[in-house]
Amino acid sequence: DEMPDDHFFSVQLHEMNNVGFPITKIDLQNMDEDTVHSYVSERLRLTRRLTRPLGEIVHRKTLGNPFFVTQFLSSLADDGLLVFCPKLLRWMWDEAGAQAKNISDDVVELMADKIQSLPPGLQTLLKVASCIGSVFDTDMLLDLSAVPAPQEVGLQTNAQTLTCNEKNTVLAKAMQELIKQGLVSQLHSKLTYKFSHDRIQQASYSLLSETERDQMHVRIGRIFQTQLSTNDATSLIFKATDQLNIGLSRITDKDDQYELAKLNARAGEEAYASCAFAPSAKYLEKGLKLLGDDERANWKD
Repeated sequence: DEMPDDHFFSVQLHEMNNVGFPITKIDLQNMDEDTVHSYVSERLRLTRRLTRPLGEIVHRKTLGNPFFVTQFLSSLADDGLLVFCPKLLRWMWDEAGAQAKNISDDVVELMADKIQSLPPGLQTLLKVASCIGSVFDTDMLLDLSAVPAPQEVGLQTNAQTLTCNEKNTVLAKAMQELIKQGLVSQLHSKLTYKFSHDRIQQASYSLLSETERDQMHVRIGRIFQTQLSTNDATSLIFKATDQLNIGLSRITDKDDQYELAKLNARAGEEAYASCAFAPSAKYLEKGLKLLGDDERANWKD
């Protein structure tokens, strides 16, 4: 339900439903107070009797939303309201401070605040990644120069310019820090990552201006477009087309618009071949709009 109606997956589900394909929908409900108490107890490795006051605060503040629960506990730790006491070998918390802490009704706003507390280079990395998509790889981040300063990830160097290997090292350290923060997770491929939650991607994206978003989408789209010369995989066609379509306002050159029209035609044909008729129509319509009257009249493909 968090995906827009025009998202490719939403459209695909709609098409499957129309042809009678069985779809099972699982509604995830908020945790009840007892479950929140169990979660807090297990997370802090203390008995429920000890954590009950904190569990009540967490449930009251988050209403049991699983994502809010984990982020609220993390924000308490970030603010020094939840700390580990080495002397007692257990977690301690400021009950009054936790009670007074505000939590945003908007999880995107909550995550945006957390992201803005990161070093600038890590913020930029997440912003760039949010434009690529929910899943992204380090090769694309390197192509887009989304590499933090070495000092921001605990590395020291006097070099003015980093070598390729040094950039890879810095980026790997940065990704490990973001994993530690719970913002991204690593997939089976060591070079591929995904946002831990779609709201984290949305929060990162919200920190970019509309102009910055469009410019980044065009840069990403052109990288995918270049890759098509050696790899004509269907998924790559969709990626290149979608990115360039989003950044269309920054594409003003007539030749570039004509190339994008042809790319939309390819994407439309591929979508039609996959029985995704609604997306196919949108690609073809977008391609036609990019053509002038003369070009549209002479269009032969």
